[in-house]
Amino acid sequence: MSEKNQNLPDGGLPAAESSVSQLQPSAVMAALGYPVRWASVHLLADGQPRSITEIAAVVGGLPDTVSKQLWVLQRAGVLDWYAGEDRRQTVFFLPAAYCKKPGVVDFGFCQLQFPHVVPRGKN
Repeated sequence: MSEKNQNLPDGGLPAAESSVSQLQPSAVMAALGYPVRWASVHLLADGQPRSITEIAAVVGGLPDTVSKQLWVLQRAGVLDWYAGEDRRQTVFFLPAAYCKKPGVVDFGFCQLQFPHVVPRGKN
């Protein structure tokens, strides 16, 4: 795991280190081209951070398998993360720069719209 993200004492989310302009479109599109990864981004499009265990429960997969897929998205610059109490509790989220509106993920070169996303605080 990278050392750049640590548990945050104030409970807030870390700022995304990568900017939209630094994304490689081909890497992002390749990372999104797998059903578990697509479903994970769809789930996170409401702006709510979730642990590997929570994501696995919703997208339907074993936490170890889903974890590997989330790291593919992270390496492509799609997701960011911070450490949880253990590996299964690592928290992933879409950086605020990409997810300014619930259900819409804007990478600058491509915008994804997920029509069935419930905004955070509404569930």
